[in-house]
Amino acid sequence: MRLLFMEILHFADICAGPGGFSEYLTWRRGHPLNSTSSPHYFPRIRGYGMTLVGPCDFKMDKFIAGPAETFHPFYGSAKDGDITKWENLASFAQFVAHNTGDKGVHVVMADGGFDVSDCYNLQEVKSKHIYLCQCLCALTLLRPGGCFITKLFDIFTDFSVDLIWLMSHVFKSISLIKPISSRPANSERYLLCEGLITSNSCMAGCPKPPSSCSSTCNNNISSKSQPPKPSFKKSVSAKRANAVMRSGGTGDFSGSSLQVDTVSAVGLLIKHFLEVNEGLHRRKMVKEKEGETASVLDILRLARYEEQNGASEEFSAFITHANDELAAHQCLYLSKMIIFADDGAKEDDSRDDLKVACWKKWQDSGKGIVHNNLPANLCRPTNINVLTKGDLSRPLFSPHALYAVVLGELFQNSNNLPKQPVMVISLGGGSADKGRLKYSCDGKTWNDFLWVEKIHPRLPAGSLVWALTINIYSSNGRRKHALMLLDAAFIYGIDLQSLSYEERMRHVYDLCHIVDFVREDSAKIISPPLLPLTELRTFMQQRLKLLPCKDAPDKVNMFVTTTDGYTCAPKGLLLVKHLEILQTCLIGLALIIIMKSCINIPAPVCHLFQHSCACLFLTGPWVMRRSRGTGKLYYFNDQTHESEYVAPPGVELPFGKTLFFRVPWQAEHEGELDVHYLTEHCHQLHQ
Repeated sequence: MRLLFMEILHFADICAGPGGFSEYLTWRRGHPLNSTSSPHYFPRIRGYGMTLVGPCDFKMDKFIAGPAETFHPFYGSAKDGDITKWENLASFAQFVAHNTGDKGVHVVMADGGFDVSDCYNLQEVKSKHIYLCQCLCALTLLRPGGCFITKLFDIFTDFSVDLIWLMSHVFKSISLIKPISSRPANSERYLLCEGLITSNSCMAGCPKPPSSCSSTCNNNISSKSQPPKPSFKKSVSAKRANAVMRSGGTGDFSGSSLQVDTVSAVGLLIKHFLEVNEGLHRRKMVKEKEGETASVLDILRLARYEEQNGASEEFSAFITHANDELAAHQCLYLSKMIIFADDGAKEDDSRDDLKVACWKKWQDSGKGIVHNNLPANLCRPTNINVLTKGDLSRPLFSPHALYAVVLGELFQNSNNLPKQPVMVISLGGGSADKGRLKYSCDGKTWNDFLWVEKIHPRLPAGSLVWALTINIYSSNGRRKHALMLLDAAFIYGIDLQSLSYEERMRHVYDLCHIVDFVREDSAKIISPPLLPLTELRTFMQQRLKLLPCKDAPDKVNMFVTTTDGYTCAPKGLLLVKHLEILQTCLIGLALIIIMKSCINIPAPVCHLFQHSCACLFLTGPWVMRRSRGTGKLYYFNDQTHESEYVAPPGVELPFGKTLFFRVPWQAEHEGELDVHYLTEHCHQLHQ
């Protein structure tokens, strides 16, 4: 289970529709390069994307290799996905800050370009604005040590070379890479920046926009290559960015605690890029207003690296070598193109070999698998056995060997959603707004969910779960629907059936946490509170708060269910029998009850066991005992005399054998068992 607790990898994919980079990264996170086994955990990754709305938008329905539910497209305050607009940059940074706890993303990927169908020869020149804004966006989003990769077509104009030089001062290393899959004859290559250098502990964020084109920017608008040195260079010339003092900037967004960086090298570079971006926008506006013949000065330089002593010579050699190497590569393949142009019947049969070699290198079969098949013979009963007060006094009840799952309430059900736990399968569809969820009460007849929310819960394709429909409420009283996942047989096609209930619910918790995007207008999937029955009293005292509820006349007890503070009212408990018990040994009694037979013991109590037991006999050599010193339960091996607090393999019940019992939160009729009575009874037994 070590991989299960890996940190979530946060990434941003900008100017990158239809989303191939994101699809690959989500797939690779679940298929590590050196792993030879099938994935056994849901990929711990979350992505945030911004690209232009329209034909170049993200095509989430085309995601096949990776789970689209872990990726959230975002189009900014302008709602057009234009990364050159300040309002989009600022709102995107705020969105990422809210979803990462102000830490920022680990990786930023950019693959932008302009439509140059009418002027192919000017592609390099016209792309400089998007180069600048991609670097600007990356600097606002990355956490310390983060990495950035972006596509370039030009590393020979002064503007692009200056941009690379400036980026080299806030990253530990930079590289220029020509991927093997990139067409050799074009000038496409990628700038890889590794290890963001900053003294801050979180992302930089986006500062306020320039009120106008500042003097610094005005000085850089020139037909000559004569801009002044950027002011931040003076503070990092000796020891680069890590010598700059910690940011003292303040946040610009009232909804976030992020302290926007305006002082460190990264913060100053962001401000410089924003001013240049403003200048490029002003030039564009003049051109649009007065026509292409309008006399307006262009921004040709971002800095003057050649005036810096020492490191500038090494950088010049680096850029020169990169251009020479690419030119030689292009010349070679252009000469091959001439050969094929002269002989139209000639074919190149190396493409298939190259494709197979790439798949082998990447450890990829080359075959995308769509996880949308329904697993057979996996079902839970709709009518769960109800525990009674009489069951508590029987010699087979033990609160120490049961889990308690707190169920949520469904107050409003205008769309006739199921009120009881049902089996739910996700057939995918590529994105949250097109996801297809079906539910079944008997495992035979499947029905579509009719959600009030336009966006469905982000349950990945190939998931088969046992879930309950509930209502959740925001702090201002807004109501949403949610799926509370009570158990899982498959998540994204990954088989969890053989795992213990606790491990299965860890996978459920991870999934819910990964896809819980803050401030998303959608139905949610949430994991319920899961705790030992003996800790239920503490849960009720510490986590339940008496709050007003939109759908209740008076205040009701509620608990928090999501990252952004949505709450839920409890409906009842599920008691979970999760251990493979063979027999129980009672103190002072020569009585052994064979739990597997349970012939003469009425259901459901035949599956529960005595609180006063000294030990519980489990499968194999294992015995469950209670520590006299700590009062905690532990597992003891009769053969090796080893003790463990974590259940050993083979003791926990798999998906198909786990048993559940229901207890209502409040008794519907006088004399019936409810949660409050059960809690006090367990507390008295423990005393």
